[in-house]
Amino acid sequence: ETVDFFGDKMEWVAPHMGTDVALMLGIAHTLVENGWHDEAFLTRCTTGYAVFASYLLGESDGIAKNAEWAAEICGVNAAKIRELAALFHQNTTMLMAGWGMQRQQFGEQKHWMIVTLAAMLGQIGTPGGGFGLSYHFANGGNPTRRSAVLSSMQGSLPGGCDAVDKIPVARIVEALENPGGAYQHNGMNRHFPDIRFIWWAGGANFTHHQDTNRLIRAWQKPELVVISECFWTAAAKHADIVLPATTSFERNDLTMTGDYSNQHLVPMKQVVPPRYEARNDFDVFAELSERWEKGGYARFTEGKSQLQWLETFYNVARQRGASQQVELPPFAEFWQANQLIEMPENPDSERFIRFADFCR
Repeated sequence: ETVDFFGDKMEWVAPHMGTDVALMLGIAHTLVENGWHDEAFLTRCTTGYAVFASYLLGESDGIAKNAEWAAEICGVNAAKIRELAALFHQNTTMLMAGWGMQRQQFGEQKHWMIVTLAAMLGQIGTPGGGFGLSYHFANGGNPTRRSAVLSSMQGSLPGGCDAVDKIPVARIVEALENPGGAYQHNGMNRHFPDIRFIWWAGGANFTHHQDTNRLIRAWQKPELVVISECFWTAAAKHADIVLPATTSFERNDLTMTGDYSNQHLVPMKQVVPPRYEARNDFDVFAELSERWEKGGYARFTEGKSQLQWLETFYNVARQRGASQQVELPPFAEFWQANQLIEMPENPDSERFIRFADFCR
């Protein structure tokens, strides 16, 4: 669709799936081949380039990662790879990474290579240049607004406790395979919990995990798996119990648009009653809290209905907005009007250049 929109001003260069690193290595080799890499930037702002260059040029393994080598792997011809290298060198170049390509074996290599290639171009910290890794589906090129950001329910109750320690979601398989096993996370030595019961809500682990077949095998270990889900997903199919959750059409809610830019605040009014046996997560968790302990319902809800919770979130947003000279109407007025509110632009965000301070 993007190519269709821009017409002959754009070209879609499509490497084979999973071969992005090979393509970037071919581009990087071409930069070095022509003396286009920014040695001054690499020396001043990075460490470890010499080790990478040894691999890139084939000094460590006898295989130069040139355009011809890359073409055989990625399916983009060598001439096009060299053309891309020239374009990147001759123009202000921004390397933008999506969120899908890391969801495969060695997925982390792609992002490491993007940063490496951007460093070789020497444009990190310059207007319109460098790299970015956090572009979601709705905010590419959209500066953060002066916004009144919504709050949300907390992940725990006063006086409550977590059944297990938090673990990185990408390591769920390792935790199931190796209960009590040691692992490192963010420089800390930790141990996996012994997970026997899983309640999964708000995620699609069977599409996110790096090795789906391994996940399927590990998923047999828990004694009980419960999934809160709107649709008949792969995760739902692998659960012992599926709790049908309402979609956004079947409940009242609030949201911000533009992702991290927080461009709009939107009232999301219920369109239709919940279909069949679907229930709101709020109701499910509240009633289960009561079954867990007497008074649990009131403790979970804090005596508020769903709409009252939305008003609470909104009022926090009003307070946050006021600190940035963003004025929101009272909740009742906002909800009755049923119109989105656009947040004012932020001149500082429009002038922001990622990593500019670091690269000065």
